[in-house]
Amino acid sequence: DGLALLDVLTGDLLGATAQLNARALSARAGALARQGDALAARELETQAMALLEGVPDAAAQLADLLHSAAVTTIRRGDLSSGAELAKRSAALFEAAGDTGRQAMALSALGVTVLHAENDPARALGLFERSRVLAAQCGHVPAQRGAILNLIKIYADLGDIEPALALL
Repeated sequence: DGLALLDVLTGDLLGATAQLNARALSARAGALARQGDALAARELETQAMALLEGVPDAAAQLADLLHSAAVTTIRRGDLSSGAELAKRSAALFEAAGDTGRQAMALSALGVTVLHAENDPARALGLFERSRVLAAQCGHVPAQRGAILNLIKIYADLGDIEPALALL
């Protein structure tokens, strides 16, 4: 139904701002990703990001798209590209002072560091920073995600005390 509605709006979007067109592409990408078409979703996210590059006052929207694209890319198994997208997203969220979403982007980056680079020490640092930022601003889902990743790393390393303390 959402995709059909976006199809109906296509003509109305011809004269719309870059931000509005990017939002429509992002909505379509989200729907396609939920239907399991990650490749098509990623293509639309790339188009939306291109619309926003260099647009004044679009940094937060671009950061959201970068984060969404990072998650989609990581789920597809392209951890290297996902890491680059997560880095850019985290930097934009940090510049905007959005610590909750910065925490989410840092967790995505931590996943790539842990699995692509096999660097649990660096991943621990990213997840810990994510946890602290999320706790500071009260972003409970980001905080829980960071904690779960920290527990996994500590357990995998056989360092049970910090894992139990986080539990």
